[in-house]
Amino acid sequence: MSDDKKRPTANLLHFSPQHWGEVERFTQFWTTTYAFDRMTQKRLRGIVGHFSKAGYLFELAKRLAPNLDVDAAELQERGYSPAHNSKELAAIIEAVFCEQYSVLDCCRAVLCSVFPNHKGIKGSTRSTFQNAHKGELDDRVPAPIREAIADTEDWYPNLLRLRDELTHSNVGLCHRDNKTGIVIYMHDGLGIPGSSLVIHDVFSDLKNYFDKINELLGLVFCELNRTLDDKQVEMMCGVFDGRFYERVVRPSEAIDSNGGVCKSYKWFDREENPDCPLKNNCQAYARAKEELPDE
Repeated sequence: MSDDKKRPTANLLHFSPQHWGEVERFTQFWTTTYAFDRMTQKRLRGIVGHFSKAGYLFELAKRLAPNLDVDAAELQERGYSPAHNSKELAAIIEAVFCEQYSVLDCCRAVLCSVFPNHKGIKGSTRSTFQNAHKGELDDRVPAPIREAIADTEDWYPNLLRLRDELTHSNVGLCHRDNKTGIVIYMHDGLGIPGSSLVIHDVFSDLKNYFDKINELLGLVFCELNRTLDDKQVEMMCGVFDGRFYERVVRPSEAIDSNGGVCKSYKWFDREENPDCPLKNNCQAYARAKEELPDE
């Protein structure tokens, strides 16, 4: 076969429970217990997706921050600057705020499917959180989840206001403090009448929201993981040289990469097929050879 007709190969380790967060763990095992519709499945994936996207944008914003010096130099030299870099950075920062709120939207959607027809868990993220703040979530919802959402009262309303206003407003502006280099964000449409909104250290604020949202997700999904039935699911171990390797594993067994029982050994043990590159150090493979002898 010519080189241009060869299939590309890939190597990817997928089964690595020791590195999963609570959301990732639930995403792997929800099928043991729940029958989510297609939209709920999308929202579940969206929790990690939006959180990751917000993180990528945040890192981009930090890389763009030094460009604010170009605007400052133009202003100093000409007395005027079109502030392209300021607006560009502000647009990225505003996208981070909106992506952070989207994480909460997706989390609430999953709770609606886990706790259907439970008092206080609504189709609106705003209503669900406000009900939690007022102590009006259904008592059948596990207490750690009710308490975790209720404890967002010191930061959720402000993130909600930012998301609401930014969704229907123009782009703000950024500049750096001359002495500290701290990035300051301003928006003339988000403050009180006659006064603009000013966030004096916007990167610190964004980092705080990341921490708060991450803490909330950990508490909520730690409790949701407790609701899962301890049943086996088929799961991909990885992709090596373009071939998919699988195992069966229970939630209780997913502690590290040795959990469960290898499923793919039945084909890769054959002489004509390549071995799994990890089999000599994999207890799932050893367990398969003991528990599931060749047919």
